[in-house]
Amino acid sequence: MNDLANSIPLIQRAKHGGNLRFGTHALLRMFERRVSVERIEQVLDCASVEVLENYPKIGLEQSKCLILGVDDQGIQMHVSVTYPHVEVITMYEPTPPYWITPRQRGK
Repeated sequence: MNDLANSIPLIQRAKHGGNLRFGTHALLRMFERRVSVERIEQVLDCASVEVLENYPKIGLEQSKCLILGVDDQGIQMHVSVTYPHVEVITMYEPTPPYWITPRQRGK
């Protein structure tokens, strides 16, 4: 299996094992946007979670991916995560003008 197929189970195992880390940037954005750790965990655990974009380890310390999922209230969210040492880099709700839909980039 490739990195794209392995990243979600790897990220979910880290979350369930208490090994999900949050970078400084992610924590700042979560505070600014009033998003809890629990909400990020809901997004990463939802039944419809999917990798939208994968950035393999090319000249980087780790691979990264952009994940789309929904929280318990049905709100879609993007979460950017590194792996195999799982760390949330940032998170946001995909909205115009940067996102036309949660799966399609805008500007």
